[in-house]
Amino acid sequence: MKNISGKIKKVVTVIFLSGLTILIISENIFKARKKRCYDTLSELPVNKAGLLLGTSEYAEDGRENPFYENSIKAAVDLYKNNKISYIIVSGNYNCNEPEHMRVDLIKKGIPGKYIIADYDGVGTFVSVAGAGLKFGQKNITVISEKFRNTRALFTADYFGINAVAYNAAPVHGLKASLLRFGELFARLKTLFDVYVLRLNPEFSHPANTAG
Repeated sequence: MKNISGKIKKVVTVIFLSGLTILIISENIFKARKKRCYDTLSELPVNKAGLLLGTSEYAEDGRENPFYENSIKAAVDLYKNNKISYIIVSGNYNCNEPEHMRVDLIKKGIPGKYIIADYDGVGTFVSVAGAGLKFGQKNITVISEKFRNTRALFTADYFGINAVAYNAAPVHGLKASLLRFGELFARLKTLFDVYVLRLNPEFSHPANTAG
């Protein structure tokens, strides 16, 4: 019994140390991208294309999703301050995220002809890949939450896209904390997709032009 118990402890220790090592490496990799994530509009470089990453319009309880509202506001601010010329709204087709974002951007004064819908954006990795591989963008400004933007910039680097990011206003509370915790696993998945699977996404929907 002692031998079995000892072996179990060794396995648990190895798993724990391996996981800790991966988390430390992951943090260092994504931390290097934080310098290209901007909170201040005046400091943000100008790019023609903005990439607005999708999220649900409403929370699970039916109330408005503050992450969504803040991202929309950030995109509008960039356009109206001439930091971007048009916006790729990339989200999940099954939830109709791109259309919701497009409609709300138009309501806030963004002309429809400067909005491009990407219906293949089932996740950050695919959304960023699509900006380069499907829409042919070499330079983009990613628009999302700060914790998500660093992962988006890592993905952009992988696909050879010159990218900076603008951080939407932060959201506080339990839900926000849970999402930030979940981001740890999203980062690990991205590292696995890049370094192990070397993913190159396929796209189901055509690259529509603005309008």
